[in-house]
Amino acid sequence: MKILLLDNIRSILNVGALFRTCDGAGFEKIVLTGFTPTPPRREITKTAIGAENFVVWEYYKDPIKIVRDLQAQGYKIFVLEQTAESIDFHEIADMEYENICLILGNEIEWVKKEL
Repeated sequence: MKILLLDNIRSILNVGALFRTCDGAGFEKIVLTGFTPTPPRREITKTAIGAENFVVWEYYKDPIKIVRDLQAQGYKIFVLEQTAESIDFHEIADMEYENICLILGNEIEWVKKEL
């Protein structure tokens, strides 16, 4: 299963766009955490174009707990961010993993180091 985890995403329009992207990219679930806006919201529907009705989603206040739970279930966790330690996304795109979780963080503060 492919899961996208959104942590503290500020923009409600970004959340909608990510629902639409996940639907097109074959992600089965979105996990919304922290203060990330959740459906049903008019602004999410506007950019998701209905994808929020087809992509399963869950909300958890604490992203660290759900990431630990996913790791315990055998999920490979990836964080989408540019740092000195980053690897090219294409290097992992060709790898085959049965269960992955891709984490996107806040648009300004990025992904928490704990994740």
